[in-house]
Parts: sequence; structure tokens; C-alpha cells
Amino acid sequence: MNTQPSFVIVGGGMAGALAAQTLREEGFDGMITLLGQEPNAPYERPPLSKDYLQGKADRDSIFVQPAPWYAEHAVELSLNSAVTSVEPASRTVTTAAGERLSYDKLLLATGSKPRRLDLPGADLDGVYYLRNVEDSECIKIEFGRAKRVVIIGAGWIGLETAAAARAAGLEVMLLVSGDLPLQHVLGPEAAPTFDELHRSHGVDLRYRTTAVEIAGRQGAVTGVMLSDGAPIDADMIIVGVGVAPRTELAAAAGLKIDNGIVVDEHLRTSDPDIFAAGDIAQTYSPRLGRHIRVEHWANARRQGAVAAKSMLDQDAVDVRPFVLLHRSVRPQHGVHRRHRPGRLRPGDLPQVRRTRSDDRLRALRAAHPCRHEHQHLGCCRRHRTINPVSTPDQRRESRQSGNPAGHLVIKAQVRCSLGAQDVATILSEVGVRIESGLFRVPAESFFVPTHRRTR
Repeated sequence: MNTQPSFVIVGGGMAGALAAQTLREEGFDGMITLLGQEPNAPYERPPLSKDYLQGKADRDSIFVQPAPWYAEHAVELSLNSAVTSVEPASRTVTTAAGERLSYDKLLLATGSKPRRLDLPGADLDGVYYLRNVEDSECIKIEFGRAKRVVIIGAGWIGLETAAAARAAGLEVMLLVSGDLPLQHVLGPEAAPTFDELHRSHGVDLRYRTTAVEIAGRQGAVTGVMLSDGAPIDADMIIVGVGVAPRTELAAAAGLKIDNGIVVDEHLRTSDPDIFAAGDIAQTYSPRLGRHIRVEHWANARRQGAVAAKSMLDQDAVDVRPFVLLHRSVRPQHGVHRRHRPGRLRPGDLPQVRRTRSDDRLRALRAAHPCRHEHQHLGCCRRHRTINPVSTPDQRRESRQSGNPAGHLVIKAQVRCSLGAQDVATILSEVGVRIESGLFRVPAESFFVPTHRRTR
């Protein structure tokens, strides 16, 4: 009789892979089964809309772990294994192939799925969504055939695929339902940066415009009808209108659902033996006193480790909501290259990336002039040093703000799923004062990370 505890992880993404890794690092010697719905070992999704899509990264570079890692660490990796049901009473899961697996502890890390268009022609060939590596490869192949693409949605996926399409030489039209790209994320002050960046690279942005019908002939896309009545020719359509958490399994199992799987600060669901992490987790934040759900790879990575420790009955708590005070952008159109490192001085305008669990701000960088044509967009995250702002206007703004000695002045946009009051609450705990739109931060609160990736 096998007396070893058995842990089952449902979901072969970042959170699931990091949970398996953490279990072994924490000394767990029981059985670990990682069930992935896709045919691929766990991989990182951010490159799918950037370097991998543009052919600048090979396939092996996107995987969370090297292929031999799972066998070497006694993790049973079962691919093409969609789970169809979870039965908390008997503590079993059932796969599409009919296999039943027993568990002592279960982690749900099923991620999210793209929201689909609900309009005529949405099922035509040539309509693409980007969520997995196969989607990225199909889009990359089509970039080599098409001449004109219409991208519906101006979130991160829409903007990054627009940059990739322009790099491939396509004509690009980007449909923005609101007034600016990423306005709901970055706000009206920082969002215009993306308008300027994409327009300067030849992207045709159409604001307050949506698609009402996708036109086709013989089953293939030929164009799109816009909400203003204008017909637009196109060889392909890329849709990036958000994602929805995959909560079907949890709901069928009777777990509490509210815009995701509701979990406590230890990532435990309403069933004490079932945990959830990543995009699907509606997590209680002790700092904010409420639940939040964050769709970001850094959140999935962190929560995978927290969930693993909680499954081992450690007092692990997810206390760090993702906060990004943003001055620069994710790589688009070649931005974030050839930047010179420098030193930070009180009075410079830095970028704060997110908070540490010990209530110190984890990392900052400062925007600075450089030789790149988009010099206002900030520094490369690979740099280990901080880069100073040295333009006369920025120094003058710092002096006029009455910046006291020993403080750094930050003028930035907040990119996260939190409200302004929540962000103010978090920042106040680390000594940040908000005055006239500026964040005043004690200089000793900062350090610079190396940004090294662990494999």
C-alpha cells in the first residue's frame, strides 16, 4: 500500500510549473502529478506576443523548465490531459481519457481563455486569437502571407501584435473602443505615449471604433465592417479583447466563485484541500481587506510558489498585490534597447515596479535620455543600475515641487487592477506621501534588482 501523499496540479502553465518546483525545493518527497491540457510542457506566455512571434526567440527559450527537469525531480508530467471533473468528496480528479487520480492536496492553476467575438463572420478562417504557442506560430506564418491585418482590441496583446505585424511589413489597423490605447490601465496621462509610439511606426489607430461584422468569401476573411459604417479590407484579423478565468471545473465542484475562484491569503479555496493560483485566483489581500484577481505572469509565478508552501501546511501568505508605477513601456517597435546605465540621485524621476513582501518597494528605474529615437520611454529592464533623468525640464520640475532632501520625487502612472485609493494605502505603508500628483518616497526605501531569471 502506497502511504506517500499525492499532490495533483491541474494546469500546465507558469503557476503550475512553479508550484511543482517549489514543492521539491521545500523537501516534499511525495507524488506530484502535473496535468496539462496542451501538448507542450509548461512555458512562459509573454514571449508569444513579442520575441517569439517576431522570430527573435527559439521555441526552447520559452519553457519554464528544461525538458529533463520533470523526470529528474520525479514530477509526473501528463500532457494532453484535460481534466473534466473534480470530486472533492472522494478527493479525485477525472481526465478526458477517463483516468481517475486521487489526491491529498489539489492545486487548480487552469489560467484564463480569450474572450471570443460574438458577431457575424467571427468563425471565418483568418480570425486569430493569441493564447498558446500554437496560436503564436499560426499568426507568425500568416504574417508571411498577409498584406493587411486589422487588430480588434488595444490592450497589451493588441499593441504587441501590432508591433510584430509592422516589423513583418504588414499594413496594420488597430481598433480602439475607447479614446486611447490602454487608457483603462495607464490612465489619460501615460496612454498617449502608446498612441505616439504606434502612429510613428505606421499603425493606423481608429478610436471609438469597433467591428460589427467580419466579411468573408468562400469561408475566409476578406475584411471587416466598422461601427461607423466603413468597410475595411483585410487578409487577417487578430482579436485581443481580454480574457476570462477558467473556472468551470471549480464551479462544477461546488467551490466558491466570484470573478474567479475565491481563495484566502494562503490561496486555499472553500475546500481546505483545494488551492488555486494565477489568473483564476480571486485572492484575499490582508493589506487591502478585500479580494483581488490579477492577470499577470509575475502574479502567476509568485502564487505558484505560495500555493505550494500552503499545500505543505506552511504559513505562506500572498500579501503582495501587483503594483506597477509606470513611466516606460513593454517592448514594442524595438523600444528598450541600447540604454546607458547611470546613477540615481535624489530629485530624479524613477519608475517603481512593484512592492516587496517586507513592505519595501522592490525595484525602480529612472527614465533617461538615450540615443534611441524613443528616448522618453525609459530604460531597459536588463540593466542592474539606475539611470538618471537629466533633462533641464525634469530637474526644474523637481526643484519647483519643493522636494525635501532625502526623498525621491516620482511622477508616474499606476498600472494594476487596484483602485487609486488602494494604491495610496499600500504606498503610505512604505513612507510614500502623495502631494499634487507626485509620490514622495524616502530614498532609503529603494534598491536595484538584478532581474536574473531562475530556471
